[in-house]
Amino acid sequence: IYTTYEFYRDYLDGTPYQDYAIWIRDIWTKPKPEAFSNLRFWQYADNARIAGIDVPVDLNVSFHPLP
Repeated sequence: IYTTYEFYRDYLDGTPYQDYAIWIRDIWTKPKPEAFSNLRFWQYADNARIAGIDVPVDLNVSFHPLP
C-alpha cells in the first residue's frame, strides 16, 4: 500500500490492511523501518532530475530484497 504516515495512522493502523506491504511517501524525513514490520519502500523525493529524462521523477529506496 502506497501511503503517507498520516493516512496510515488515520485509516490503516489497527485494520487488516496494516499487514500489507507498505510504501511510505515522506519527502522530509527518513522512516524508521523498525516502526513498520512490513515497510518495503520509501519515496524520498518527488521532483528529482535524472539525466535523459525531461520531467521530474520520484526517487525511492527499497528496504526489502527484490527478486
